[in-house]
Amino acid sequence: MAGRPYLIVMDIATPPGIPLGDGRILDLFGSSLFFAALINPSCLGFTYSGIFDAQGSAAVTWYVPPIAGLAGLPIYFNIVPYNPEFTMPQIILTTYRSQGVVLQP
Repeated sequence: MAGRPYLIVMDIATPPGIPLGDGRILDLFGSSLFFAALINPSCLGFTYSGIFDAQGSAAVTWYVPPIAGLAGLPIYFNIVPYNPEFTMPQIILTTYRSQGVVLQP
């Protein structure tokens, strides 16, 4: 994925996943948190996009916002590499299994 752009998306759950229309599934639920992260990621403390480095790695920093309602909830993240020259669902180059954390108060 070296040199490819990516999006970071987050959600409160993974199953059943978001169907992409070509048999693949994005391993996130599709809650309001998912859509808030797409629409305004800075309000949730992170930059939602970037470009993979020459080794295909990405460094993501998350400044955990002081939103009391997030404490104790599992939060799942997924990195979504894409090609802006394509349309959905081919724009999403691959899908990964989401990684989760639980925020502590």
